[in-house]
Amino acid sequence: MSLTHVPTYYQDPRDYLRAEFAERSMRNSRYSLRAFARDIGLSPSTLSEVLNGHHGLSRIMALKSGARINLNSSNCENFADLFEARFSKSSEKKQNALLRIQHRKSLTNENISLDAFRVISDWQYMTILELVGLPECPSSEKSTQWLSQKLGLQEKVVQESVDRLQRLGLLILAKDHKWVATDDFTGVGENIPSLAIRRFHRQILEKALQALDFQTVEQREVSSTVFSLDKTQLTAAKAELRKFRLDFANKYTSATNKNAVYCLSFQLFNLIEEGTEQ
Repeated sequence: MSLTHVPTYYQDPRDYLRAEFAERSMRNSRYSLRAFARDIGLSPSTLSEVLNGHHGLSRIMALKSGARINLNSSNCENFADLFEARFSKSSEKKQNALLRIQHRKSLTNENISLDAFRVISDWQYMTILELVGLPECPSSEKSTQWLSQKLGLQEKVVQESVDRLQRLGLLILAKDHKWVATDDFTGVGENIPSLAIRRFHRQILEKALQALDFQTVEQREVSSTVFSLDKTQLTAAKAELRKFRLDFANKYTSATNKNAVYCLSFQLFNLIEEGTEQ
């Protein structure tokens, strides 16, 4: 399964906060809403009111909080506009914010749900869809514990992930009470936000670092090549890498006795700071 890039914007400002809190909670199971409020510059009571839809944020506060949850400039503006469109006391400001929101939506022609965002941005979802296809995967009654052990995640997180995959129609329960991944993932993949892409790749890079430290050389392949090129060839080079990745995956996923789930990840990037070039 692979991802492509299309920018997107949430239509509910709370989804930005929910997505960020969910990611931080996954990294630290003890991370609380109180800590989250502190980290984004809000009081716990204000954050609670905002998440419950009873209170908004001023534009200045929304922009500050948006920056603290690492939103890019356009999503930060959208975050602030969503609050202003709903909670501003000025009808003119409300109308202008709505126009900006509608303009962004027309440019992207999409609106992604929080469920879909999480499936795209968190590494375990694609891995679960592959794991359930292994012959050793047990029936649904025992699968949560088995998946938890394979993924190194808490059973609660795994169960929430399975439930989300079900809601999106990506995972169904067969007659033999075993999970089956559907072929509908491209329906989500057509509308992928840049924020989700970055989070997904960041998590994959973190998994690669863990593999470098804890897996034997027989279990992994990590190699790098540093070379110079003509930048006009970069588009062709990227296309060639994408083709190789798909061909490689198609070749090895056709095996009939699968017993492992691997990730093939490419990083092709500029090692030179552009500002230092003469």
